[in-house]
Amino acid sequence: APERDAADAAFTFACIVLILFMQLGFAVLESGCVRTTNMANAFLKNTVDLAVSVLGFYAVGYGFARGDSLGGIIGKNHFLLMQHTDKLDFLHLAAFASTGATIVSGSCSERVNLLPYMGLAIVVSTVIFPICCHWAWHPDGFLKQAGFVDLAGATVVHVLGGSSAFAAVLFIGPRLGWHGKLVPPQYACVQHTLQLSHKAFGGENINSLVGAVILLFGWLAFNASSTAKIHIDNAQAVGHVAFITLVAGSTGLITVVLHNAAFERYISVLQAGSGLLAGLVSVTASAHVIEAYEAIPIAICTSLCALKAATICRSYRIDDPIGVLPVHLVGGALASLVPALFGHEICHINFPDGAHLGLLYKGTGEALSIQLVGIFTIGLFSGSVTYVYLLFVTFICKVRFRVSPINEILGIDVMTHGIDSYNRVKVLDELQEILRTMRSQGEFGSHIRQTTSLAENFHTNTVTVRQTMPSRHRVAPLNPIPKKDAFSGIGPPLVNNPKSAAVSVGPTSNLEIALPFGTKPAPRSPVDLFGSIVESKQHSPGGESFNNRSGRNVGMPSNMSVIEEANRET
Repeated sequence: APERDAADAAFTFACIVLILFMQLGFAVLESGCVRTTNMANAFLKNTVDLAVSVLGFYAVGYGFARGDSLGGIIGKNHFLLMQHTDKLDFLHLAAFASTGATIVSGSCSERVNLLPYMGLAIVVSTVIFPICCHWAWHPDGFLKQAGFVDLAGATVVHVLGGSSAFAAVLFIGPRLGWHGKLVPPQYACVQHTLQLSHKAFGGENINSLVGAVILLFGWLAFNASSTAKIHIDNAQAVGHVAFITLVAGSTGLITVVLHNAAFERYISVLQAGSGLLAGLVSVTASAHVIEAYEAIPIAICTSLCALKAATICRSYRIDDPIGVLPVHLVGGALASLVPALFGHEICHINFPDGAHLGLLYKGTGEALSIQLVGIFTIGLFSGSVTYVYLLFVTFICKVRFRVSPINEILGIDVMTHGIDSYNRVKVLDELQEILRTMRSQGEFGSHIRQTTSLAENFHTNTVTVRQTMPSRHRVAPLNPIPKKDAFSGIGPPLVNNPKSAAVSVGPTSNLEIALPFGTKPAPRSPVDLFGSIVESKQHSPGGESFNNRSGRNVGMPSNMSVIEEANRET
């Protein structure tokens, strides 16, 4: 293994920590782009990405990436780090592998089963990334031998991750209720409600910008650590690469903000974060061979192209919740071309591998053709292997990669993880309404057993919530299913079950709600798309009646009439 001095080891380790910290940035970013009923799942998926990437890369991935080359295609030794002692090099590449894997997570948010997704993360981090890494970064890799330039992974990480995400998105399709995607007939009663939920409960948008800023910190280490070992001869290279990275990211952010101010109705927080990331991606392949005055127009073009690509994706109903395809696939492909167009020797910096002249500096078209070959080879390989894995899991292993419709409608957090991070008691309202509707239609499939079992297994605690809204804007409480509607022969009923949700209203105007264990109730908004706006008439000492203006008792809405009434009142 190559020797490292103390300064180089300290620098590399600090960069590794910051790159691993990017996993938190990706998780926060994704949580800000999904419905609040799926935020915990987003965090868990990104954490799982890191765990399986490290283990898989240790087992076989590092050998494929750094082992002695077999025809310039794949490594053949160093599996389990045998006969190799440079653990920092392993950690550095493992952090890159986990980043490539977690890019896929955001594109298929809110609709994938965790275990099959773990398998995809393993495939990306232990097969796809290591082989592509060998091609582009191993001294004997066929792309490296041909003169392919990619400083920190514009192609090897971003195009790779974007191509894999594209294959996954095409395979699983859009989310239910998103841009007219219809739910199955047995859930038709919540079609409109689900469409509204994608708009009204689309996540904590501020999280997306916070996640992008966290990624900015990691990106500085991501690019700077790729300048090879830090020593006296290339110490300036680290500062130059970090400087170019920060300038490009800032330019991308400002470009999108100004574009929205000029041409849109509002300045989108989500798009501002995407502009920052597109700017960072734009110089990931070339930060060591361009100057700041070149990085600025490059970042402007890349961020604007990412905006246009996002519009095209929506027009073709390609459901990409966090913008993986515009930022990583399109942005990464454009960034990979920059060395062949703008690349030149930075006179005051010594680069171990030198620099290739771009076309604008009297270079030849050969460099451009090599970059194009690298983009298409890595993109096609990544997308193809991903699609083959999804076909294998779905049709050979008979495992659902996508969650069931009931899980997707009610939220993966509740249905898979048994938590309700943002106190969406409305989820249980919807659950009861769906069960009523499906019972009336004679639907008694396995999904019924699944949902009733969920309600049965919830550990609940009783909490008291004082109403803070004016009496005329109180929300109808959760109505238990009447005893006569209980399902016989399909597990314990939801009604009159101490583990099911219930509400009692007393003369003190307090709501006593039995919620899943660990949840904290929050004040209900006067406008709740999953409830209804009602006004209280009067509370007798034993009274439990809420009524709306028409005098009707209000229970769970069976259609959108109550919601429309709520909107009119508001």
